[in-house]
Amino acid sequence: MKKLKISFLIIVSALFVLGGCKEEKEKAIIIELSQRVKYNFPAVAEGSGYTVTPLEVTVSNYVGRATGALQMVLSGSGSANFILSENSISNIAGFGTAKFTVTAKTELPVDTYDAAITISGGKKVLPKTLELGFVVNKAKFEIGLSQKTAFVFPPATGSDYAVSPLTVTVTNTGNRKTGALSIALSGANATDFALSETSIADIEPAGKVTFTVAPKSELPVGEYRATVTVSGDNGIAQSFDVSFVVK
Repeated sequence: MKKLKISFLIIVSALFVLGGCKEEKEKAIIIELSQRVKYNFPAVAEGSGYTVTPLEVTVSNYVGRATGALQMVLSGSGSANFILSENSISNIAGFGTAKFTVTAKTELPVDTYDAAITISGGKKVLPKTLELGFVVNKAKFEIGLSQKTAFVFPPATGSDYAVSPLTVTVTNTGNRKTGALSIALSGANATDFALSETSIADIEPAGKVTFTVAPKSELPVGEYRATVTVSGDNGIAQSFDVSFVVK
């Protein structure tokens, strides 16, 4: 009988412990974020011209009980340089979701910015943290030309000749828009060549625009030389020489 009582007590105790664990587990409210790893906003170049696309984050309630009010707090050395669409969520129903957005501020100086968002609630809510990063690079205004060296047009004989134009591609190799660019001919024989375009309105970073240059027709016998220059503000300038011979 004594052994039977001890066995009964052990079973009751085990059930109590298991029931207690289950109860404790049920007390925890688990939330999850759609963005689970650090999010780095696309890097931009300094200046007032850049924009940042906000990150939309979905908060999911993984249990069948409401979360109650949740708070969202930015922390870290760069926290003042990010913006939350809201600082709290009033409630998320059981197995429900809620959304918010976060973005980096504009017109920030050159630097690397890091922060973290922590979402928390009452004692039953297990908090979640999302790390953020954003880099503002130094502005770089640069272009590249497909024709990097002097170009010699095939020689012509007599005044009745046809010359294929040289096509030149202008590429924005910087990280800011180029702004307006001018295309000009210079040198002793500048007026003996023709350009298809004399200006380019603007080129986006990594964008491309083309123009052509060719000797004019019916030139008299002689040697012709000129320089083609593409230039703009912020120190943008690239050039190459062209030459042509009429025999």
